[in-house]
Amino acid sequence: MLDEAAAREHHLSAKIWAPAASFGVQTPLANALDVGCEFTLSVTSAGSGLLRVRHGWVELEKYGLQSLIPEGAQAELDSKSGPGTPQLADTSIYDRAIALLPPPDGLTRAAVRYKNQVLMDDWWHKLPYSRVKSWWLRWPDLLQDDPP
Repeated sequence: MLDEAAAREHHLSAKIWAPAASFGVQTPLANALDVGCEFTLSVTSAGSGLLRVRHGWVELEKYGLQSLIPEGAQAELDSKSGPGTPQLADTSIYDRAIALLPPPDGLTRAAVRYKNQVLMDDWWHKLPYSRVKSWWLRWPDLLQDDPP
């Protein structure tokens, strides 16, 4: 017999091989849209959750906020604030990120916590990830690097 807490948790594991954005999961915490990926999603009735991306990318969206989660990263979900900032499972996102790539002026720990989207987008575009747009346009080429 499941205990009461376990009965209120929902877990999903998905591996998608289809055109990007053809599979999505709608939850009270955020909407997850595949961008050519494999991921797990856990949601509790207490209003929290966690999305982990094994391959590809997943877009989370809620309250007009979007968070693109790359392969190897995860994001927390919260019923009050929506999708969280992507982070590797073994890092403190802000401390580790500023050690690797200095943030733009004004992007403080508080700005990340309160999801200052403009400043976070400026920082995001400086990261060494391939651009998601190419995945949307050429979804069968997921295993290939982007052309120079």
